[in-house]
Amino acid sequence: MSKKQLPEYSQLTGRWFNAQTTAFMNILRNILCPERFSAEVSISPEDYPAIVDLSWRHKTDYYVHAWFQNIEKGIPSEITQKLKDRINRQAARGLLRLNELLQLCRQFNEQSLKYVVIKGPHLAQLLYSKKAVKFSVDLDFLMASEKDIDIFRKELLKTGYKCVEQGMKAQTWKQKMITLARREIHFVKAGAGIAIDLHTRPFANTLFTKGLYSGFFSDIEQVIFEGVTIPVLPDEKYFVYLCYHGACHQFSRLAWLMDIRRFYELRKSSMEAERIIRLAELLKVKKSLALAFYMMNLLFGTEIPGFLTNELQKVKLYKALANACFRSINLKSGEDLTIKARVIRLMFLLSITTGVFGKIDLIISVMMRHLLKLVRPNGSQ
Repeated sequence: MSKKQLPEYSQLTGRWFNAQTTAFMNILRNILCPERFSAEVSISPEDYPAIVDLSWRHKTDYYVHAWFQNIEKGIPSEITQKLKDRINRQAARGLLRLNELLQLCRQFNEQSLKYVVIKGPHLAQLLYSKKAVKFSVDLDFLMASEKDIDIFRKELLKTGYKCVEQGMKAQTWKQKMITLARREIHFVKAGAGIAIDLHTRPFANTLFTKGLYSGFFSDIEQVIFEGVTIPVLPDEKYFVYLCYHGACHQFSRLAWLMDIRRFYELRKSSMEAERIIRLAELLKVKKSLALAFYMMNLLFGTEIPGFLTNELQKVKLYKALANACFRSINLKSGEDLTIKARVIRLMFLLSITTGVFGKIDLIISVMMRHLLKLVRPNGSQ
């Protein structure tokens, strides 16, 4: 392989994927891009349970079930039923989260709060028009200003939510530590099975790089969703954000990458390429954008746009980043929590972070998270 040539799919899978993961990936590639990946997928019956487990980890039950139903013959009924039951449960939970999202948006709108809805039921409807296709764990809101944390917190508390983070009482030094260390605050509603991620900023820690995102909320769009007005990011900014989010997690859940691909395929004719790359450069997340396209190209054959050709000439960098992503995709449940995996992920995040100040912000965030464990704040709200 030439030093100036990025690795191909087969060169990476051979290093990281076992037979079960390879079969699982072949199913996804076949059902998403049958015209390109039409070769027959070979699966041993002994691999069915492992494939079902991988499908759960990567939140792709809808696709694997459809493939089993339409392509693969002789699948044991208990295998397809397990997938079907999970899809039905997700559809039911999706309706609960949808109703909760609409109620909370009404509530926030009445208080004239400035925020955007990200991911969740709205993105599922936008991308697939079917709530069962996209797995949703929680509801995500992104605040326009960290100064509004207490307002949002009070609104959620009076609606029956409990703050998972301890020490979040108004204007305490512990609250400042938590928001410095993390970019989201977690809430749960007991008995309802609904969780909320309240994002305090769109990207990583911004102690030294706050100015980069000063205009992030300057062009919020108001859309009607199920009869309720909700604020969302414009397409180009939303797409860049999704690429950044997936890259930060090393695309360890393939559903994230599939959502990004779907978003791009649906919106590429209306999105402005110049605006996409300008936003990525302005927000210093160009590496995340390039990596997302490289991963989509490797896994699903998505064409890499011309505005990223020069960036992807950095073969050594993107070869290392892609290897890290494939390694993460192949991890079993819980393996991402080991010290080794955490160190590898930190090195990965430093690699995709642009600029000295951005890297310093990232390191400070990691240090603050460890410091929080030592402080052990009392009580939760």
